[in-house]
Amino acid sequence: MELFARIARRNDKRTESEIQADVRQFILSAPFDLEESDVTIVSLESQLGDRRRIDVEVGSTVIEVKRDLRKGKIKSEAVEQLAGYVELRMAQT
Repeated sequence: MELFARIARRNDKRTESEIQADVRQFILSAPFDLEESDVTIVSLESQLGDRRRIDVEVGSTVIEVKRDLRKGKIKSEAVEQLAGYVELRMAQT
């Protein structure tokens, strides 16, 4: 639970890469009732081939990490980013 609390805590000094690493570790260690083979690959910053990168990817799940969704248009832009990532991954499979 400490890891989850750290992810949920807002801290302006934390970088996106630190949050990405914590999210990755959470996925690997959380009790999601997954088989070990379900989480063999949890990639950080997966290349998309068009200069964009998915922050965290496991199986068919993509996660975009932002430090604070409350500022400006960050939330709506993140939603657009995720939609684009999912669309691209669906076309690739």
